[in-house]
Amino acid sequence: IKETHDLFIASRDNLLEVSAGIRPYVLMNEVVNFSSNELFDRLLEEYRKTADGGYKVDIRYALTKTPDIKLAEKIVSCLEDADTIKPQDLRGWFQGVLSNDKGQESAWNWIRNEWGWLEETVGGDMEFPTYITVISRVFKTRKRLEEFKRFFEPKLDNPGLVREIKMDTEVIQSRIDLIETQKDSLNAAIEKENR
Repeated sequence: IKETHDLFIASRDNLLEVSAGIRPYVLMNEVVNFSSNELFDRLLEEYRKTADGGYKVDIRYALTKTPDIKLAEKIVSCLEDADTIKPQDLRGWFQGVLSNDKGQESAWNWIRNEWGWLEETVGGDMEFPTYITVISRVFKTRKRLEEFKRFFEPKLDNPGLVREIKMDTEVIQSRIDLIETQKDSLNAAIEKENR
């Protein structure tokens, strides 16, 4: 953590000079372990300004790992700002925040509240249904499954979404079943190893 932080400090005036192979991890280390509003704002501004697609992906990767609920909510507040996040990059940002325990609730609320906007903005895109798949890759609790079903089952009359909704409901259910059937033996094995 310290060495990566030192690397960030040494390159803070030109983060593009950090080797592309390690840059996402250097940025993520900084966001996760040395978080501040200033750092967050600076990286978000660099994301807006850079034309380097790889650097954009690195910044997105790092910022969506924030351990700060307020900063995760700040990302969600930018999801409809095309000057910050282009529609073609939206799914990656949404997935990153949804995958972060600190941002999951905010991202999930956003997609449910803004589904109409999302459908209008990217609904004609062949990848639109993959937003449903993104959600199914993250959810792993019975509570989230019930919320997923409550939100998406009324959309089963949309021919473009039926397949994703049905398949992804099964994906979440299968993950929950696996967790429930395996958790006792897994916990016992971990306890045995820790003795």
